[in-house]
Amino acid sequence: MEAESRKLLLLAPVLLCCLVAISDAQSQHIGVNYGEVADNLPPPDATARLLKSTAITKLRLYGVDAGLIRALAGTGVSLVLGVANGDIPAIAADPNAAAGWLAANVLPFVPATAVSVVAVGNEVLESGDAALAAALLPAMQNLRAAAVAAGDGAAAIKFSTVNTMAVLAQSDPPSTGAFRPDAAAQLQGILGFLSRTGAPFMVNPYPYS
Repeated sequence: MEAESRKLLLLAPVLLCCLVAISDAQSQHIGVNYGEVADNLPPPDATARLLKSTAITKLRLYGVDAGLIRALAGTGVSLVLGVANGDIPAIAADPNAAAGWLAANVLPFVPATAVSVVAVGNEVLESGDAALAAALLPAMQNLRAAAVAAGDGAAAIKFSTVNTMAVLAQSDPPSTGAFRPDAAAQLQGILGFLSRTGAPFMVNPYPYS
């Protein structure tokens, strides 16, 4: 276990520990982003054992790691899975592609493994790709429709996307916070979707950049 702990600690550049307080004041969770672009990662079973030995109850994967997702079944650790930016256009254009992505990457694992959120893309609105940004909301809508149609453990999954703080034109003081004008139009639709479905607004804050 000590060796496994050292391996996970070596991932400090790709692990961001954060305390996530949800709306229920009595429920607080510690979560990590688990990046897998690294050498000598512990195997999935070892990672699952290490997570179970800690207070971590939330884990974000930037993609879909079938071995790790299966290893986390029944552990009480809830996952955020990621849709690659490159998959967004096809999912946005075709509901069948959305259903196919869900069937391949989510349905085999739920409800045995808790999947709370699917993050559709990473920092898409800051990518500089206007076509990709325009496809983001339709992709989120198609994936949610596919999840609702699938029922069972998939119907309760929330669909969001991850932004950077750069979507804000102003954030200090918080009472004057406002989105950038060039992102506001797309964010309006996305925020409406998140509000209607009860999904979280997600950001990569980069506090030490």
